[in-house]
Amino acid sequence: MVRFKNRYLLCELDLERRGDRARLGEGRDVVVAIRDSILTTFGFIGEAQMCGPSFALKWWSAPLLLMIVRVSREYAREVWMATTLVTQVHVGSGSAPGPSRMFNPGKGFHSVKLRISVRHMAGTIRSCQSAAASRVKEIWLDQNPLTHTTEQMQQDGWFSSKASSSKGMIVDRATVTQQALSQIQRLEP
Repeated sequence: MVRFKNRYLLCELDLERRGDRARLGEGRDVVVAIRDSILTTFGFIGEAQMCGPSFALKWWSAPLLLMIVRVSREYAREVWMATTLVTQVHVGSGSAPGPSRMFNPGKGFHSVKLRISVRHMAGTIRSCQSAAASRVKEIWLDQNPLTHTTEQMQQDGWFSSKASSSKGMIVDRATVTQQALSQIQRLEP
């Protein structure tokens, strides 16, 4: 029996406007934009080869704008290139993949301008998780203020309503980092 060999790409999104973070939702529209970029760059045959059963979104973090994408090992460099060519994501109801949506998104869509950079490529999801964990530490320790309230973190999607029992509690950077690391470690290979 032959095993499918995959690569995992840790991608970071850089938004043009900070307010567009909430529009991205669960990250499906970003994956559709990557597929559209593959289609326009490599054509229908390239999309069929690269976006096969191994192409999947494995992890998405809206507060951190990080995601892990699984791709086929054979086409990992091509998907990396197509990912860096994405300049905007069309977000909205009724989104369907395809090149026609890329050029004429229609009513109900919002265009989010962004840039995607691949931070790490790994052969296993565990090594990609460790790269994501180190990136989470960099993001939260370098760019954010010293403290956050649990309401702010809940609005950013860090906690469910069960996890934050004491509302208004001040949480330091180490707690925020630990919460992000636990999200990464819950990934299933």
